[in-house]
Amino acid sequence: MNGHVTSMESLFGEGQGIGQLIELSLAWFADDNGGADLQWYQDSADGSKRRSIEASRLNRDLQEQTVEEYKHRLLQEGQPQSVAGEAWMVWGDEEKRMPVYALSYNHRAAAFYRADAEDPTNPQVESVRNRGLKRVRILASWTPEFLLRFMSSVRNRYHKGSGASVIEVCKTALMLEASWRASCDHSGMSTNNPGYVKAYEATSFWAFSGIAGRVTMRVGRQGKADRGKHIRWINESINDQ
Repeated sequence: MNGHVTSMESLFGEGQGIGQLIELSLAWFADDNGGADLQWYQDSADGSKRRSIEASRLNRDLQEQTVEEYKHRLLQEGQPQSVAGEAWMVWGDEEKRMPVYALSYNHRAAAFYRADAEDPTNPQVESVRNRGLKRVRILASWTPEFLLRFMSSVRNRYHKGSGASVIEVCKTALMLEASWRASCDHSGMSTNNPGYVKAYEATSFWAFSGIAGRVTMRVGRQGKADRGKHIRWINESINDQ
């Protein structure tokens, strides 16, 4: 490619909208016969399974809260690709050998592999594993890096579900604090109790592992039964001194 072509504008011309740039990028650089069906795993020479999809080095770092949320949703409801949208990948070499590298779908792919490792016999996981990914758009390995960066960033911009905002994190923290105070009110625990700090730190850890939101919802909405479980857990933490 001409060395003077270093941006989307210099490649496709000025005045193109985002949607047009996406369509042009796929039309010019996709090397997938209109969309490839992928299995989640490939057989290795030694008989083991290896992942078909890895994160692109151009993609942003995984956000653990998002991956955990996708994983829990997959375990409970599955992962319909029609809802998640079209997956964009790039071949690693001109021979089109696996793995492919995710420009989009990175968090959902990570969520599937994590769910499959933790609960492989779960019916929802089995369904997603057996289906694979359909009509994945895969760009050629020689696609310019500036275009790959564009495709990765524009998908993140349009697909807001793939990130957790500061406001969402603050909401989670406030919900966690409210749940903690409610639990302390029911258990009678105060800062004078020697187990207070340990129990509070453990609850805070749940928040960072992506579980706190679900614990808070259970404690806040599902009544005394789940609230009692949470209180018993606090009491066990107190007694384990």
